[in-house]
Amino acid sequence: MNGLEFVRSLRERKQWNEEDVSFYFSKESIEGIRLKYIYPPLSENQNDSFKLSGYVANFEEYELYTVVYLLGFFKIFSKNIKVDYRLDAIRFEVEMVNPANEENEKLILQFTFTDNEGYKYIQLTNILIPPFAKFNRLSLMIISLLYLCASDFKYDLWVVGIVNERWLNTLIHHGGIIDPNKHDDIQINGDFWVFKNDTERYNYGLTFKN
Repeated sequence: MNGLEFVRSLRERKQWNEEDVSFYFSKESIEGIRLKYIYPPLSENQNDSFKLSGYVANFEEYELYTVVYLLGFFKIFSKNIKVDYRLDAIRFEVEMVNPANEENEKLILQFTFTDNEGYKYIQLTNILIPPFAKFNRLSLMIISLLYLCASDFKYDLWVVGIVNERWLNTLIHHGGIIDPNKHDDIQINGDFWVFKNDTERYNYGLTFKN
């Protein structure tokens, strides 16, 4: 099914329980155009099935919009994706196969939408990439997509509670602005693309360590 049909299916009041699902974004859609710049293999024919669990029927429009964008990205390299709503936070658990031992390891992403007296922002509170999958720009791709979704609904994006100095410096290098009052929080205020042009994009490929 296409992206719009998939969104409608997520509106059904049910618990997704390890069900096989599939969807694609049209290459001409804004989602397809944006994802093109995030990861090379995206194509309109990429409609392979994957497993999805979680309950998302009660999400607000902006939350569901963001969830579907991220699903469109994660399904490219994962067959098992869990989406949960925990204490007002959206949490992704994306299973990835470690090529060294064929065991599943999880990519974790957690973020919240907040409207504090008219100031609307997303807080990215947790992003965890399995060690074998690091240094593949995955974190930057995720940040880019979150920023685009936030901007579409007039939300700011903050990466908060950063304890890794290297990650902090990476975000600053890509234009992130450090909070003068909380030096472990970074505001993302630009839609930096991961690939500068089509040549760089086509030459890129995920290379997990084995």
